[in-house]
Amino acid sequence: MPRACCGYLTFTERSDTCPVCNQKHDLVQEERLYDDDGANKVSLVKARENFRKFGACMDMEF
Repeated sequence: MPRACCGYLTFTERSDTCPVCNQKHDLVQEERLYDDDGANKVSLVKARENFRKFGACMDMEF
């Protein structure tokens, strides 16, 4: 199954962090795309935008 943020196939466990985009798997954030209150500090929408622009999900990584 591809990652929700970057689309790469890097899943090893349901709760792991992606080595490509550094996004943590969070079922709630995957269902609520604008929710920034979960395992990740940014919403999935913002994480995807950041990944397209900078190659990382959170702005503190670049």
